[in-house]
Amino acid sequence: MKKTRMVIASALLALVMAVPAMAQPGPGCGSGPDGFLKNLPKDKQELVEKTLEAERANHFQLMQELRVKRIQLEALNVDPKADPAAIDALVGEINAMKGRMFKDRVATQRKIFLETGVLLPMGGRGGKGGPGPRGMR
Repeated sequence: MKKTRMVIASALLALVMAVPAMAQPGPGCGSGPDGFLKNLPKDKQELVEKTLEAERANHFQLMQELRVKRIQLEALNVDPKADPAAIDALVGEINAMKGRMFKDRVATQRKIFLETGVLLPMGGRGGKGGPGPRGMR
């Protein structure tokens, strides 16, 4: 009985001590997904937002096309009569699209860095939860 109480008390103490640590800002500049923008002048903030919005719009269209290609690939994969060359060609198209998206992301990251001095993480503004396709995080 005494041992159980001690284990429960220890667990509660660990939880109480861990909560404030979880409430701290994450990695990067500032807190939240746009924390790095807080330290920039207003004109540079607008430039970053405009650049990221253009990238999002471009990637949205590419993601829609990529979804169609993946559905087509799934259909070919379950078709016993599918031509292996057609599957390989479709995989090549998907990889080319992903490569183009990554290249665009790096170009956007570079543009923002050169114009503002802010180096974005590759996953987007806030890292894991930022904009960009899942495969890019």
